[in-house]
Amino acid sequence: MPLLLSTVCRVIFWTYNISFFPETNGTDFVVGIWFDCMSMGIAFIPFYILFFIPIPIRSHRFYMLFFRILFTLTNIFLFVFNIIDIPYFEYTLKRSTSDMFATVGYGEDINNLWLTFAAQYWYFVLLFAGI
Repeated sequence: MPLLLSTVCRVIFWTYNISFFPETNGTDFVVGIWFDCMSMGIAFIPFYILFFIPIPIRSHRFYMLFFRILFTLTNIFLFVFNIIDIPYFEYTLKRSTSDMFATVGYGEDINNLWLTFAAQYWYFVLLFAGI
């Protein structure tokens, strides 16, 4: 499911920013799916470790609940930044990286602007709510 949502976000990203990618073809989407697979694989390394460590608590109901909640929160975190990237690209002409966190840390303006951005890009807020 996360791979499907990531691919849907990639198609929405391309559709929204199509003017920046005039020569996109099917191969680019296949490479994008490969990139999504690798990104998900890296993001879920802690889950592989938690799932495959042979500890007795693994079969406990609360451990499984914790595991599901952590998995869901990780996916939410990944998709929030994936959706933020859609309008962010037109301003920076690149996908967000760790420098986005540095930019946010430059001042208090982000605290004042996030509601403005949410209102301006309300349809992305709805997209996230739908995911």
